[in-house]
Order: sequence, then structure tokens, then C-alpha cells
Amino acid sequence: MLDAACLTIDEVLTARESGLPLTVVAVVDVSLGADVLLAPGDVTHVASLNGLRIGVEQTAVGAVMLDAALRAASLTATDVTVVYSAINEHEDFLKAGKIDAVVTYEPVKSRLLGTGMREVFSSAAIPGKIIDTIAVRADFAKDNPANVTALVKGFFVGRDAWVGSPASHSDRLGQILGLPATAVAASFDGLLLPDLAENRRWFAGAPSRIEGVVKDISEVLLMAGLLRRPADLQGIADGRFMG
Repeated sequence: MLDAACLTIDEVLTARESGLPLTVVAVVDVSLGADVLLAPGDVTHVASLNGLRIGVEQTAVGAVMLDAALRAASLTATDVTVVYSAINEHEDFLKAGKIDAVVTYEPVKSRLLGTGMREVFSSAAIPGKIIDTIAVRADFAKDNPANVTALVKGFFVGRDAWVGSPASHSDRLGQILGLPATAVAASFDGLLLPDLAENRRWFAGAPSRIEGVVKDISEVLLMAGLLRRPADLQGIADGRFMG
């Protein structure tokens, strides 16, 4: 039903494992603090999470964030209890006492910080490891290169419009995100939005930077049991559609 979508790297890899041939054609954003580990207000350091229950999405983002946070505190997964939970469950799980801390992101992040939760770790500590992408069916891209080029071009037009004048687009984006227009700009805090030139650098070289990140994420997924076998990275990224 779809030829392309905005997907995280783990979604691309799991789709490919299931037989869906996807290739990444652009980097949408890079998390530099947008993804966070939040804990009760009296928890001031990651090391204090020892023995607590942590809510985490069953995705690469959750796995990467939790692994990095625990490593920073010289803890292991056996020192905490991992409770898999989707983003829309994080607030309810905390209110119900099912979890003590959570790996989350906007718009849940701001709401939880407003309740007194404290940020004890963020993706700013692991730059370049958590990214969102535009992924396209490889067969569609092969048969319709002009369409994919137009898609990528359109994305950067939208990206540049937002970066150039956020206030002009906050009302519309607020409707999409379910946020007040005044809160839209803050929801992009901690996100780097690479422009066309930076994207070209991500896809340059052999192996490219994007391929290196995909390889790292695939290894995390494999260790976390989210992939059944080592990922086939052949054709995982294609920067030819940037013009």
C-alpha cells in the first residue's frame, strides 16, 4: 500500500528481515537530547536506577538508550527491571506504579517533566546513534527514480521552510502533533535537522556514515533479540536521489 515512509533505522531493519526491501534515501533528524531517560525527582544520577523498573519501547531507540545509560553508570541490564511499553503507555504505566523510570521522547517528555520527573540521561551523550530516515521500497526506487528524487526534494523544501520560519508553520504542525502551536518549536529541542549538504555527507564514502550507524544499530538489535539473524546491509542506503 505504501512506497515510502519516515522510519527509524530499527524499523527499516526489521522490515527488511521480514522480506520488505527498503533502502534509506535521506536522514530526517538526528537525536541530540530529544530522547531521554526520566526518573523520579529524587533520583539525581543514573547509578541510582539500580533496582528500579524502567519502561522502554521494544525498539532500537529504547535498546540503545538504555544500554548507553546503564554503561555510563557501570550498571548492566540485570541491575534493573526492563518493562516493555509503547510511547502511549508511558504516562499511564507511571501513574499506575508499573514502572519507576522511563525512556521516552516528545510530546510525552515535556508532560512528564511537568509532573516533577527528572532527566538523568539523554541522547546528547550518544550523538549520531539515533536517527529518523526516509525509507523507500527498493523496487519502487529502481523503477521510479524521478518520483523518489521529487520526494526527497520536497522533504528538504519542507525542512527549510520550517527552519527558516517556525512561527509560520506552528499552527499546522501543532494540529498534526496534537500540541498547542506555542509548544511546537520546543518539541524540536534536541533534534538536529540535517540540510541537503549535511545529508550528502551522511551518504558519502564507502562505507558511508549512514551505513556505519545502520551496522551499529543492527548489532544492538541482534543482541537485544529484536533481530533473529545478522542483518543483510546490502543496498541499505542510497544517496543518489538528492540530486
